[in-house]
Amino acid sequence: MKPKPAPDRSTDDLFRNRLDNLIDRRHELVKRAAVIHWQRFDDEWGEAFCAHGRPAIATRLIAGLHYLKHTYGLSDEQAVPRWAENPYWQYFCGGPAAAVYEQPFRLRATPCSKRDKNAV
Repeated sequence: MKPKPAPDRSTDDLFRNRLDNLIDRRHELVKRAAVIHWQRFDDEWGEAFCAHGRPAIATRLIAGLHYLKHTYGLSDEQAVPRWAENPYWQYFCGGPAAAVYEQPFRLRATPCSKRDKNAV
């Protein structure tokens, strides 16, 4: 199933700052995010999604994380926690509508099942 469209966050929330208000617009990732044509990823990868099932994670997030992983030479396990703590990475992967640290996927800090607990 295709990713759901991002919710409209055009109204200001009194208790939540937007990323685009917190970051420096001169940072290299902010400039690079403005140059990339993100809609092209949606158009190209949209054909691979089926009509049924669980909604996918946003294509910009996936494309952005793959780019950052390649650029900084990181694995999946290293990139996800770094994304969670870096507002520039969050902005690059989610755009100005992204609220501060809204995690679209689960970080595993502890084992989830009995089988995983035995493996640790």
